[in-house]
Amino acid sequence: MPSTGPFSTRRHFLKGIGVAGAAALSPTSSAAGAEWLARAQGLDFPENTPRSSFPILNRRTRGWLRFLWDKATTPDDWGAIDWLTQIGNDPKCENYPPPVMNRIPERLRGRYNRIGWTANGVEPWGLQEDPIGSEGYLFFRAWFHLVLSIYKYVSGSEKDERPFPVTGYGDRQFQWDHQRIASRLEQQYRAQPEGPQCENTKIWFVCNSAGGLGMYLYDKINGRQSHQAFQNFLAYAKDNYMGVSSDGKLEWVTSYYDPLVNYKANGGPAAGIGVAFLVLPQDRELASYLYT
Repeated sequence: MPSTGPFSTRRHFLKGIGVAGAAALSPTSSAAGAEWLARAQGLDFPENTPRSSFPILNRRTRGWLRFLWDKATTPDDWGAIDWLTQIGNDPKCENYPPPVMNRIPERLRGRYNRIGWTANGVEPWGLQEDPIGSEGYLFFRAWFHLVLSIYKYVSGSEKDERPFPVTGYGDRQFQWDHQRIASRLEQQYRAQPEGPQCENTKIWFVCNSAGGLGMYLYDKINGRQSHQAFQNFLAYAKDNYMGVSSDGKLEWVTSYYDPLVNYKANGGPAAGIGVAFLVLPQDRELASYLYT
């Protein structure tokens, strides 16, 4: 990685990878377009190589493995970087480009944060320094808990049962461990059956489903029953985040719900695909219905 230019830091490099990846996944783009964009951003885009045939790994595959290794082993305490830097409402919310603005309800345009803006500090919570102990920001806490659960399941390691530091706002350090995170999630789902806010002030169906999956796996490993609290969310979601016709067909699925402005971002039945895979071990009947 060059020492100067637009990708002089690991964070900028990761953002560039995301830009290139988004281009590759866009239905209006092509692989050639993704390559052009990556090169324009200063990335060394891997040349096309033949498919890997077991046990050979081609250059592109080896490159991704190296990238993931670097990402996983680089000392870093800024996992919650957006929560620590996206303070208050997005100052750009009045000037979003049309593709972003069009995804916001017309009555809220110009004064509503785009998807992904975590908005630490907005009402009703105010500035919360601890990214795990916060009322909002479930999407960091939920996925982190799921990763910890998978790690323990695969490795058998007890290391995350011991306190570890989490960097918060203003570089404050907060001590957490796996059990305390599980208890925090259980507490939230007992108090908020509609689900905690994943980013202020949006409650995402998919992120909550990931949170539940982490709790489910954690219970299986440790013989606990924290997932019972998550059943409150699944019951609420069936009644409020899914639309079913009179003949039993799925008509719509809520991507996120904002209780402060009483808005549901609803999509067609396909909006439930990602949720289905996360819910499958927790509620096979619901997951099968969403998938089918």
